[in-house]
Amino acid sequence: MSSQAGRPLPPAPQGATPPQGVSVEGMEIVQAIQDESNQVKLVARKATVVRVYLRAENASTVQARGQLLVSRAGATPATIASLNSVAVDPADNGMLPKKRGNAQLSLNFRPPEDFTAAGATSVRLASASDAQTGNPLSLLPTTAKSFDFHAGPPLRLRLLGIRYKKAGSQQTFVPSQQHVDFILSWLRRAYPVARVEATYAVVDSNKTWPFEATDVNLQLINIRNNDIAAGADARTHYYGLVDDNNFTQFMRGRASGIPTQPDPSVVASGPTGTNTWGWDFDGCYGDWYTAHELGHTFGRFHPGFCNGNSSDDSAFPYPNGQLSGNAPTYVGFDVGDVSIGAAEAALPGKDWHDVMTYCENQWMSAYTYEGIRVRLLAEDALATTAGALPAVAPAPVAPAPAEELFPAAAMPTQRDQVINVIASINLTNNTGTIQYVQPLSAKVPQTAPTGGLNAQIVLKDKAGKVLSENSVPVSLESCADAAADHLGVVNAVVPAHPDAAELELRFRDRQLDTYSAAPPPSTVSNIRKRPTATPSALEAVPPTELTWDSAEAADPKVTYTVQIRRSPSEPWQTLSAGRPTPDINVDASQYPRNQKLQVRVTATNGFTTTDVTQSEIELG
Repeated sequence: MSSQAGRPLPPAPQGATPPQGVSVEGMEIVQAIQDESNQVKLVARKATVVRVYLRAENASTVQARGQLLVSRAGATPATIASLNSVAVDPADNGMLPKKRGNAQLSLNFRPPEDFTAAGATSVRLASASDAQTGNPLSLLPTTAKSFDFHAGPPLRLRLLGIRYKKAGSQQTFVPSQQHVDFILSWLRRAYPVARVEATYAVVDSNKTWPFEATDVNLQLINIRNNDIAAGADARTHYYGLVDDNNFTQFMRGRASGIPTQPDPSVVASGPTGTNTWGWDFDGCYGDWYTAHELGHTFGRFHPGFCNGNSSDDSAFPYPNGQLSGNAPTYVGFDVGDVSIGAAEAALPGKDWHDVMTYCENQWMSAYTYEGIRVRLLAEDALATTAGALPAVAPAPVAPAPAEELFPAAAMPTQRDQVINVIASINLTNNTGTIQYVQPLSAKVPQTAPTGGLNAQIVLKDKAGKVLSENSVPVSLESCADAAADHLGVVNAVVPAHPDAAELELRFRDRQLDTYSAAPPPSTVSNIRKRPTATPSALEAVPPTELTWDSAEAADPKVTYTVQIRRSPSEPWQTLSAGRPTPDINVDASQYPRNQKLQVRVTATNGFTTTDVTQSEIELG
């Protein structure tokens, strides 16, 4: 914070009215959270506000506006007008904490984006005027202040709305577009990024209601792995959004882990709806709730304040989960978003709380903001695509002839190089379930352990002979109730084996679950539209139902993967993986009308896949 001591103006001639005058009492530049010394790093090209605090140099209050001079090397200086006017009251002289805590007590300026590019920008209050008369105000000499902007990556996000049904009902539920808009806006305003590179699609849940976030996360992991294997950016975070049906079907959010190292393979999911929680009255709580669960995927832990928030982060620096200590060093600032009706607002650090707590009035503290910024930089340096294929593990004994295991017409293909196993483990009672098993043609990163835990994946042949034993990591889920069981997630890849017919999940020397493959499925055919999908009241456009023919439609061990793209130049996007039935509803509003889209479907028994079946379909 820069400051300039006020000093009296020269006396006016006897009998004349003293000229109105102001001086600069302080200045800060803020994007989401800032302290008095402007120590929070500024992200290049992120929406930015310069706040100028004025001191009255007369005994009367004046309503002032201002002009800010913005300059940087190599650019023509720009003069910009304040977004607002401010009542400069001599009674408030020297009361910076009060002014910082109220967006209407500072002159606020939005620098042009070019002046927020990486590098140094200098700002100075050039002039002030009476907002009522337009007359210039006497302004004591001001000095320029320089601020540094730091380059940073975008937040890469695949947001998936989960369409689901209640057991025994055909009514569907799906998040509305309003909730999607609010979530993306909140992330742009509060997260340490200039851009949120997000894609959105609605996908069918593989389960009927009631289900838990664990179920959604396992499905997301499956979808994400197929996307990454198909060439999607491996730095993308995945989040599942579930509508709460007016808070009658509330699903508590969870992340599939809290990685201590950069690991975008960790997914998360949570609810959204209009509940106010006693403090949030904008019609959507999914914005800060999503930011909380996504925060876990960036390695952020609970600091341990309010409503059962577990105390996992002993380094959290502020009392009671606040944005600041009781002395208001830090003040949050919401730059606002006119597209959703969010007004510009200052968020006093003592009254507002960190998004990783369970407290009211949530925003991003400097501690969490910087932690996510640093993790984003580390993730940006990761590989953008799936890794090289691992070598196929040799069998310890000579394999049985392949024709004894599979019909000759459906032999395993050479491209099925790894087996992806997705499972959940209850760490409290030592039980577990293998949820998805699928072959992938590329090695996708497996989730790193978050608690030093490992499980074992054992591959066996048809006779029960062990082909390989593989130690795989178990990540601990976030946001568990104190009295609830602790849950872990397995997202592992193990080398494929041509004789594999059974897979076993072991943990703590105990067999938890087994998966036995059906015979390799036949190729699906006749991908087509079927105009019988049931629309949700929350969907602007009724979904389009796709179906296809499969000889194994009644076999629960045969599942389907559905991917779609607009053109061959785009990567495939997975709309369903591990789908137990040969049909899927597609959100047609996400795709252009009157354009044929490429759709491909594969069937798998977990160890082998069929040849890909591909069609061109116009959804609209």
